[in-house]
Amino acid sequence: YTTYIKSIQLSKNFFNKNSLQIKSGRSFTDNDRGHHFGDAIPVVLGYEYDEYFNIGDVFQGFYLSGKFDFEVIGFLMEDSYIEDWNGQYYYLDREVVVPMFDDVDAAPNDGYAFFQTLHYTNKTSCIIMYDNSLSLEEVTNELNKISSKNGLPDYEVFISLQDGSTAMVATGQMHESINFGKWIILIVSVCTF
Repeated sequence: YTTYIKSIQLSKNFFNKNSLQIKSGRSFTDNDRGHHFGDAIPVVLGYEYDEYFNIGDVFQGFYLSGKFDFEVIGFLMEDSYIEDWNGQYYYLDREVVVPMFDDVDAAPNDGYAFFQTLHYTNKTSCIIMYDNSLSLEEVTNELNKISSKNGLPDYEVFISLQDGSTAMVATGQMHESINFGKWIILIVSVCTF
């Protein structure tokens, strides 16, 4: 049986910035942020999962194009939340929190290589916070240096937020896909009505 569940991937910095507290078990360590092929991915569950799971339980789930084992390492305190780029609170009581991990191993097959491409595109299409002393152009150039070094496409900063130290970034292809997807949804909605 399968069901959709809400999940969120958080970087170490974002987890710490929001001062998320653990009710039982443990939080993520640096070791949890490096994933080896075939290993379970550690997760921290929201408060409301506490009555259904135990520390050490393993469940299967799909992430992007892959099926993975997820191991419960902890539970968040009740009413844990993060604040998004727009100042809105996002409560995590019914969330599966996954670390923003790096794959340590080279892909053992083409299917997993495809997953890694999707994962790193997803991982790097995000909201970033940067030092106020840097310009948006400097941030974009730094991202593109890293991207070029790894054979990935250039990044675009497509929204600069709040105080000028936060931006939404994505590869050019990801940004175009998002915009194209919006138009397809609009056209399908209009045709349906």
